[in-house]
Amino acid sequence: MTKALRTMTTTLGIAVIAAALAPIAALGCDSMPGTPPAASPGSQAPYLIQAAYRPAQFVRVSDSGASNASIVGLWADQFVAENSPGTPNGTVVDWGYVQWHSDGTELMNSGGRSPSTGNFCMGVWAQTGPSAYKLNHYGLSYDGTSGAFNGYARINEQVTVDPSGNQYSGSFTITVTDPSGNPVATVKGIVKAVRLTADQ
Repeated sequence: MTKALRTMTTTLGIAVIAAALAPIAALGCDSMPGTPPAASPGSQAPYLIQAAYRPAQFVRVSDSGASNASIVGLWADQFVAENSPGTPNGTVVDWGYVQWHSDGTELMNSGGRSPSTGNFCMGVWAQTGPSAYKLNHYGLSYDGTSGAFNGYARINEQVTVDPSGNQYSGSFTITVTDPSGNPVATVKGIVKAVRLTADQ
């Protein structure tokens, strides 16, 4: 092989290697500000390792932007019929204490029902807007004498917490079905609640 041919082969080989490594260098370094100078011969390019393990930064973001109007907490609530066929306006349908949990679940102790008929019920809730929430809530009903299962009660609520964070109000619909799921009755109206605190 002539000297000129050897020189051409060596030059071509270096050009191919340089072209192959160029994208890696661009990804690892060129996009990073303050790139350290090139590593000394024989080193493993510590700046590439640094780029691969640069710690991430996380920013906590509020779901609603309304930190002063959370539904989470213990409340005294009341359900009053309004524009509900067959139930006079102003009729107190139920009342009691309700706990909205931070994990999106809810529990209510009904004061309007005897424990023998089923006075505890539970639900799940989601935030729908600033200070606004929806609730899907279920209760089980039993015969107070025999203990036989009577059916289901489903309560849907759409409520808004006021700016003070100490009251909420909105609409409710209660749908009652028999054990087979057949509709028995529907009542709708207004639900109102007042927050309870450790000092009350």
